[in-house]
Amino acid sequence: MAPAPVASFADRASVPVCLAAAALAFSLLFTGVAFDFWWQMALSVAGLCLLAFLFDPAGMAAVMRMPARRVGQAVVFGVLSAAVLYGVFCLGNAAAGALTHFSRAQVARVYEFKQGAPVGLMVALMALVIGPGEEVFWRGFIQRRLVGRWGAAGYGLSVLAYGLVHAASGNLMLVVAALVCGTFWGLLYWRFRSIWLNIVSHVLWDVAVFVVWPIGAAG
Repeated sequence: MAPAPVASFADRASVPVCLAAAALAFSLLFTGVAFDFWWQMALSVAGLCLLAFLFDPAGMAAVMRMPARRVGQAVVFGVLSAAVLYGVFCLGNAAAGALTHFSRAQVARVYEFKQGAPVGLMVALMALVIGPGEEVFWRGFIQRRLVGRWGAAGYGLSVLAYGLVHAASGNLMLVVAALVCGTFWGLLYWRFRSIWLNIVSHVLWDVAVFVVWPIGAAG
């Protein structure tokens, strides 16, 4: 049996470098450096995706492929999963409001990101860049690489990383929301191995939560 190929330094460093870039990008986004929240979020996510494709072009190309026979599955399960996740957040918001004295104020702070932003622009960036890009980077690259190396522990690390990059916001509810989303979309990708299913789910959830049916304090 031939020995397994030894990974190059660049290959071994790809995930740490990309995670460091994500931590920096989200820190700048949440600490007042943002020139415009939605544009900077879109550019940050696009840049992270570019890094992923530069480090692993063959793997990312495989991630983006979808057989025609799975298009229907991606749409149907994407819609259903977005509805399920929205329901989870409705229940979680009610529970948090009953159990804590700070959750409503922190949820309201999340919705301050959309103040003054044109709705059409916000939806376009979420649908075309932010939602798809986050799935491609966090699930299609980070989770895939970590799971490939450490299995279930890698999945847990990817969820934790997705939550922690939101810590720069200083908003506990946003971090918890990111951890819930990371857990949910991570499991979805692990089960179906379809980045397009995840993209449908993520985009629909984003638009529902931020624009169509805001939850909690923004309702």
